[in-house]
Order: sequence, then C-alpha cells, then structure tokens
Amino acid sequence: MKRILFIIILGIWVGSVAGQTGQLTIVWDQNTEPDIASYRVERSVNNGSFGSLQNVAHPATQVVDNNVTPGNSYRYRVIAIDDGGLQSNFSNTAEAGIPQISLSISSVSNGGDTTIAFSSFLSDPDGSPGDLTITISQESNISVAVENTALRLTPPSGFTGAASFTIRAVDDDGFFDEQTVNFSIVEGIEPTQISVSIPDVQFAEDGSFAITMDTCVTVDNFTASQISWQFSGDAMLNLQFNAGIRLLTIQSTQPDVNGQASFTATATAPDNASATDNVAVTISAVNDPPVINLSQLNLTSDPNQNEIDLKQYASDVDDATVDLRWEFLNFNDFSFEWVDQTNDIVRITPPSAGGTETGTFRVRDVAGATVSAQVTLIAPGVSNSTITITIPPLVFEEDDSLILQLDDHVTVTNFTPAELLWSFSGGSNLRYTFRALDRSLKIESQSPNWFGQDAFQVSATAPDQSIASVSVSVNIQSVNDRPVLFLDELRIPDISSNTFDLKIYADDVDDPVRSLNWSFTGYSQFTFEWENESERILRIVPQGSNVVESGIFEVTDPHGAAFQKQVTILYSEQNTPPHLVFSGPLTIAEDSVLVLDLRNHVVDSSNVFTELTWEFAASENLDIIYRRSDGTLTIQPKPDWSGEANLAVRVGDPFGETDNATVQVFVSPRNGIFNLTLQDSDNGDIRISFNSELSSRSELRYWRNPAQIEQLGNSNLATQHSFLMTNLLPRQQYFYEIRLRDEQNALTVLLDSLTTGVFRNEQEPKEVTELIVYPNPIKTAKGHSEMIFRNLPETVRRIELYSLVGQKVYEASLSGLESNSYRIDVLANADRLPSGIYVYQVKDENSRVLKQDRIVVIR
Repeated sequence: MKRILFIIILGIWVGSVAGQTGQLTIVWDQNTEPDIASYRVERSVNNGSFGSLQNVAHPATQVVDNNVTPGNSYRYRVIAIDDGGLQSNFSNTAEAGIPQISLSISSVSNGGDTTIAFSSFLSDPDGSPGDLTITISQESNISVAVENTALRLTPPSGFTGAASFTIRAVDDDGFFDEQTVNFSIVEGIEPTQISVSIPDVQFAEDGSFAITMDTCVTVDNFTASQISWQFSGDAMLNLQFNAGIRLLTIQSTQPDVNGQASFTATATAPDNASATDNVAVTISAVNDPPVINLSQLNLTSDPNQNEIDLKQYASDVDDATVDLRWEFLNFNDFSFEWVDQTNDIVRITPPSAGGTETGTFRVRDVAGATVSAQVTLIAPGVSNSTITITIPPLVFEEDDSLILQLDDHVTVTNFTPAELLWSFSGGSNLRYTFRALDRSLKIESQSPNWFGQDAFQVSATAPDQSIASVSVSVNIQSVNDRPVLFLDELRIPDISSNTFDLKIYADDVDDPVRSLNWSFTGYSQFTFEWENESERILRIVPQGSNVVESGIFEVTDPHGAAFQKQVTILYSEQNTPPHLVFSGPLTIAEDSVLVLDLRNHVVDSSNVFTELTWEFAASENLDIIYRRSDGTLTIQPKPDWSGEANLAVRVGDPFGETDNATVQVFVSPRNGIFNLTLQDSDNGDIRISFNSELSSRSELRYWRNPAQIEQLGNSNLATQHSFLMTNLLPRQQYFYEIRLRDEQNALTVLLDSLTTGVFRNEQEPKEVTELIVYPNPIKTAKGHSEMIFRNLPETVRRIELYSLVGQKVYEASLSGLESNSYRIDVLANADRLPSGIYVYQVKDENSRVLKQDRIVVIR
C-alpha cells in the first residue's frame, strides 16, 4: 500500500446542456499491488472539504462527475483500498475550474459603439478573466469585436430592432462556457447616467457595518447587478466586499480601535461610465472591562516581604493599570494594608500560623466596569525553628567514597530530621549523591585518581523556612596505583628492526613511564638488551629463525607496585603491511552508539595489534572516540540526526607501512513518540494525543483488568495521532499501550499507566505534599535570589519557564534528581529572567505537564 496514484481530469461537452463543460472525467493510473480491491474518488468544490464522490472496483481507472456547473472549481483525489481494508496514501490532487459567462444586455443605442468590460460579466475560478480565449459567432444585426479586455458592439447605421450574438470563453485547459445574448437596438439612447450616494457610517468599537451596494447606485441602460465596485479607505478600516451579492462590510483592522475615518466607493457600468462617493465613518468608543491575571499568591510569613505591586496582575485596553482600583473581599485570616494606593502597592499580612485562604480580588476601571477573580493566598507559619548541623572534616582515600547519614549530624526544634529539605553546592572537584529516602549523602571525587583538598556547602531547610548552612572540608588522600601494561604480543619482522620503545606499552597515573622498571622472565629463545635504558628502549635478539615464545613481562613503579603480563614474542624475517577490512557500509540507528573492535577490521601477519597506530577523520555529524587501551572505536551520531556520513581510517605499523579506507556510515531515522498529552473531561473521558517522528499507523490499547482490553486503531499513515478513552471509572489505575508501525512496518511500542481523577462535581481530598513554588513574587530587592520548587513528584523530569507570549526562556533536566526540590538561581539568570510574569511547567519523561502556574519576578 505504498504506491501513490497519479490522476488527470478530462472535460466533456454534454449535449443536454448546450454550450458548457458539463462533465468531468477523472482518470488515474492503476495500482499494481496484487491485493487491491477498490478505489475511492473524493471531490472538493470551491476549495471546501473533500467528500466521497464514488467508489469503484479494481481494475477500473476512471469515473465521470456529471454534477459540474460553470463558475465553480473542483478538486479530486483517489485512494486505493486492499482486501484487508488498508488504504494507500492519497494520489496527487487534480483541479479544474470552469469559466462562466453572465452577460445581460437589454438594449444598445444605434448612435455609436458600446464597450462592455470583461470584468463585468466574465469569471474564472482558477484564473483571470483576461487569460480566457473569447470567440464571437452567429452575429445578427450587430458587429462584435474583442479588444483587449472588453467587447465593442457596433450596430448597423440607422437600424433598430432585434439583435443577437453568441460568445464563448475557453480557459487553458479547454473548459468553456457559451451564451447567446439577445437584445434590442434602439434609436438615440443617451449616454449612461450613473450616480452613487452612500450614507455616513457609524458603528461601535469592535463591531461592523454592512451595506448592500445595489441600494446606493442609480444607473440607466443597465441594472444594479451589472455594476462593478472598487473601494479604498484609511488604514484603520477593513473593507470586505462580496461581489456575488454586492455586500460591503466595514470594520476596524485592529481590535479596541475607535475614532473617525473615511473611504471612497467607485461604481463602474459595463460601458465604463462611473461615479464616486466619499463616505465618513465613525467608530464609537466602548469601555472594555479590565482583566485580572492572578489565581494564586505565595507569601512569606514576614508581612514586610509581602508588598505586592498589583499593576502586574491586571490590564485594561482603555485605561492605564495605575488608574485601576482594587478591592479584596471574603478574606478572614489574611489582612490587607495599602502601602501606596496611588501606585497599587498593597501589604498582605498572613496569620501567624500560616495557612491557605481563597477570596475575591475585584478591579474597577475609570468608567466603572469591574471584573472579579478568585485568588488563593498561601503563607508559611512564623519561622521559629532552630537547626544545628555538625559535620566534621571528611577524610578518605583516592578513588574511594564516604557516606554520611545526615540525620546523625543535625538537630532541629519543632520538626524531625526527616522533615528537613537538604541542598548541596560548591566543591568543584567533588561529586555528591543524596538519597532522600534515608537522607544519606555519598561524597567522592569528580574524576578518578584525583586527590587533594576541597570543600562544599550543606544547607538544611525546615518546613517553616528556617535555614542553616555549614561548610564541610574534604581531604582526599593520595593512594599509589600500580602501573598497567598494554601488551600481548611483540613481533620482530627482521633482525634490523628489533628495538622497542617500552614507554608506549605501559602507563601509570602516579609516576612517569620513564621511571618504571622492567624485567623479562621465562624466555629461552630470545635475549634482552637495553639499547637506551633511561628512555626504556629495549633490543630483543632472537636465537633462531621463525621463533615464537611466551614469557612474563613485569613492570614496577618506584614505590614497589608491580604488574605482570604474559607476552608472546614472534620472529619472522619479512614484514607485511597492515590491511584494513570493512565488508561494507556501517549502519547505526538514530541516537544510538556503535562500538567497533578494531582487531576485527585489520589483518597484519608481521606485527601485533598493540604496535599499530590509528588515525581517524569523521564527517561533522559524527562524534568518534578511540580507546587505545582496548582497541575500540566508538561512533555516535549527533543528537536527533540521521543521514549519510563518511569515516576515514588510516592504520600504520612500526615500519612505516600503512593502509587507508573510507567507510560509509548510514544513520537510519528512528521512530519515536513525543508531545504526548492526556486531557480530562468532566464526564471522565480522556483524550490522548501524541506525535510520531515518522508517518505511522497507530493503535491504542487500554485496560484496568487484563481480561477486558479496549482497542482503538487508525490505519492511515500520519505523524499526529489522537484517541478518546471512554467508559473509565473514577480513581482507578489504567494501563495503556501505544503501538506505531511506520512505512517500513517497523514497530515502536510505549507502555504506561494513568490514574483517573474525580468526575463532575465529586470532591477529591488534596494531597498534603502538593507542589509549592515560592516565593511569589520573587523580589531581588528583598533578598530573594532563588525560585524554589518543593514537593516535586517522583515522576518529574523537566522544569520549563515561558514568557506570556509563549517563548521558552529557561529549561532544566531533572533526571536523577535525588531530592524532591529544585532551585533556580534568579540572580545568575538575570538576562533570561528580567522583571515580568512567567509560566512554569513541571513535566514528566513523556513531556506530560504535571503542574502549571504563573510566577512573578520583580527586580
């Protein structure tokens, strides 16, 4: 079902409808797949939505549309359907427009020529009237000439009586309309008299006004329906004219606009006689009520830090926000005091014990229009806890770690240690891992083999926002690591090439390789002589020809730590160059990693693998890492990239012999599911929507009990998918499975679960651990430096901040977050987070929004 059909349209003249293209024949090429059953032809009229025209059985390749009329455009497309009901992609869209002639003449004066513009009687839905081919025939008592974009009618001198002619209009595709025009030639008709009179227009702001133009024109020799119109007006006016019913609609180009404007209307008769009228337009002002952008305020326990500038929470298209007046209703526990009522700055005092209360904020504009909003105030209790942290200096050895049980190093009043929120900062050479479950902290070095002095900051925050911090020193003591040998074989190609630089075969993180001592035991067929002992250059002398023997190489550092390895030495009298072996292109899936063992891609009968040197050059979309220690090459495409790239490889032996190869790397696109959203409705149905990376057929299965599985499917290839989950029970866990099959029939599966909420008016108790984001507003002048997220759910994976126009200004990945809190440094992000209102979103690994609300930053 991958083959796309190609269709064309043929026009047919129908005898019963003389002078018109009355039928359209739609022809397509045949789908050659063996299981095709039928074709469905769909039609769209005048760019409307497609609907089914006709279904025909395979192998038919055409249908006839008998229901076509001049003046309309038609679009057609075809889809193939197989025996199993699967559908192909739609064919190309073929389009046809049929021209239309609407020419009506009652009489023509014999006193001279009459000119009639094409635009007054010709139309073509898929082209311009000026592009039509016009032919005249069957002229009776009249001579008709086609001149540019008009007809010129010349009656016989002195003749009066009946006259007629036939006109045909044909477009570039051969579709046509034809009309016979009958009229009278009369004596002495005066030139056309035309006048336009349009009354002044007045309507309210954000409204509109409609005028039927037939009522505004007076013309002789022609009817009002034959008049063509042109309009021009001030920039603040939007003039929309429906030529079919000659209706002019006037409105403002922008919302909330009022004032004076004008426009000009010009009427033109078919003989080019015209008249103009200037029209005054008055758009009267309408007072719009203000808007409140506030539903929740997070306060502190200190009233002096709760001075709120209310201007940022309201807007009014008619008045400045400073001119709005505020009222606070139905609050019993929180009190309000104006700090500066002129500038709308209020101080809110919470109860000493803290708490949450919902009341009404009301805003009134200058003209008296009001708006109200329910606002929830949240404040902690008065801070009076005492926290004491006692952590001694920490000492442990290099490449080791130390675990602290923080409950053993803290005392706190009013709360238990388990209720404290911990955070850690500093210590650039340290890595610390915190487990919120048991409040254990693991400290280790960032990098292996590092030792030295460092320090980090530990902070504990109580539920009443009491905070204590201490600096903890860390001393990681040095440990001697033994050296390492990278050697399994040594090959001696000839007696003149038997010296080896041993420095390239060993490593020691603590000592230079020149300081390592070497010994060689277990060999009887080879002798060992130092060519340059200080540089660790060794000569190995074979005692025969074509000798192979294994023994022990031992390397010892200055501190006595040693490492032994069995090494096989081979002696042959001829060196052969290395040869690269790649059987074909390498294939990697998008966002995957390929690790090559280079031992499997080189042949060298004279040298051991560890003696070979490697060079690589990759295309810009590939990252490569060569590990000499294990002879592997890691190839990783750039994130989300797929396509074709090249990898250049060069290998050389100790004697200067080399081989080169260029390997093609194909990174195949991988299907994926993203932008998955779950939208609840009051009746308990859930709409699940998601996108796929590749065009795919989708299937959704969901169940509460595996014995009863609901299944929905969509057989069309698409990248946007949506299903409605119905018949759900409240407060129940449901499992769902999404299955995607792309055009290559590759399968992608996502399995997850959800818990339904409360339906209709049923109330659900609030969780005690509801997510809190504070302080709100964040005032840097009051010492606020961080945006703090507390009680983050375990499923959170990302926090994003957006401006009110929808631009993302901050994003943080929370994968591996050990605690249920996160802090954004507002001071350090001043360039990205200036003063303003932001929308924060807390998302899970499937980008589902777990929590969303607004927060304010005031600098």
